[in-house]
Amino acid sequence: MRSSPGALHISASDALLLRALLCRPPEAEEAWNKWTDTSARLGWLEALSPYKRVWPLILWAVRRNRLHVPRSVLTALRAAYASEKIRHIYLRHILEACISRLAAAGVTSIVRGGAALALTVYPEAPLRHTHAIRLGVADVDGASTALSDLGLHREENAMSRTGRTVRLTGQAREALVLEPNVCGSTVRLSASQIVVQSPLDALAAAWDEIIGAGAYPLVWTFDVFFVAGVDRHNGRRSNDVLLAQAVRTLARVLGADTSSA
Repeated sequence: MRSSPGALHISASDALLLRALLCRPPEAEEAWNKWTDTSARLGWLEALSPYKRVWPLILWAVRRNRLHVPRSVLTALRAAYASEKIRHIYLRHILEACISRLAAAGVTSIVRGGAALALTVYPEAPLRHTHAIRLGVADVDGASTALSDLGLHREENAMSRTGRTVRLTGQAREALVLEPNVCGSTVRLSASQIVVQSPLDALAAAWDEIIGAGAYPLVWTFDVFFVAGVDRHNGRRSNDVLLAQAVRTLARVLGADTSSA
């Protein structure tokens, strides 16, 4: 069963920032000016520090909407994007190696949640911060054993709505979470062994890993924005209940009709 996005908690400052980042001019510029007047007047970097997970996305929106940002802040945002890009390249290498190793061991796998969204709906995968790669596998214990050959060691066990999960950690502290596979539609990335959840299923899984954990609601709002954008780009309106509710929630946060976003 999919989670409901009704429990999303966004502060007034968060909502103002999101309007600046997700709407288009002139709404975006107006919201940006209000946010900077109230939040950034005592220091830009201090005001932006709670949002470090989305600094690459802030840079993307600043460029998209041509928002005014001091040069020193723009440099910091660019550095955050470069760091995330390098991190993503490394994680993609790890992911390819893991999926290849699992396939050789006869264990099917599906990339779930935020990592799946990064690889499918975001303009660039590094824009979506992914703290841990989540893999749905047919055999959690078998997958854990197979991946030990790659230097990924079992760190802890936990429970989720899908069942028991295993967290693996590599030498560079990269994290991989193995969880029982769940039914749903999938997408195979071109020229790759990687199979990912469809955007709608990945959005539901991302809700669990971000909002369910009480962290990073702004990341989830970008997830909704880009998943809904894919539907618009394909010329259709999804009747999926989760997405419809998520878009309504996002519209309330933005205080505007997301069709103009």
